[in-house]
Amino acid sequence: MTPDRWKRIEELFHAARALPPDAHLAFLADACPDDHAMQHEVGVLLKDSASDDGFFAAGGIACAAQVAGTPVTAMVGRSLGGYSLQALLGAGGMGEVYRARDIKLGRDVAIKVVPAAFAQDADRMARFAREAQVLASLNHPNIAVIHGLEDRAIVMELVEGPTLADRLRAGHCRWKKR
Repeated sequence: MTPDRWKRIEELFHAARALPPDAHLAFLADACPDDHAMQHEVGVLLKDSASDDGFFAAGGIACAAQVAGTPVTAMVGRSLGGYSLQALLGAGGMGEVYRARDIKLGRDVAIKVVPAAFAQDADRMARFAREAQVLASLNHPNIAVIHGLEDRAIVMELVEGPTLADRLRAGHCRWKKR
């Protein structure tokens, strides 16, 4: 996430938080009509800010601001274990996902990397490891295969095509967001 994007998210968050909760969605739709990812990111922060044990209670806003100081694309071109990070595919609350090249096996994979600032949080890293273990225990055509767990990264099958969010917006799924 770039510093400019983080600043915009902060601005929208504070402006929306000053409104009644039932006005948040309409405000975000007007404030950033063409940026559904921004609407979602601010919406998650708004929802979590209402919780006593969420992101804000754990000092997450300070951690996110620290992460925002370095664009996530800074890892493109670097190596992580036996993988060469080639392109940023997406970013979310628990990390960034990159297209990478498995140097030993000569295949493309997806790698979900925990930001360095989050890697210092033992609880967050334990949750990340549990996520990898749960995903590795599942076998379903709609769940990416887990190939491995690196220092602060999950290595998984690279699945080409539209994201779930793209498919939902286009109406290609049997179920819709509520």
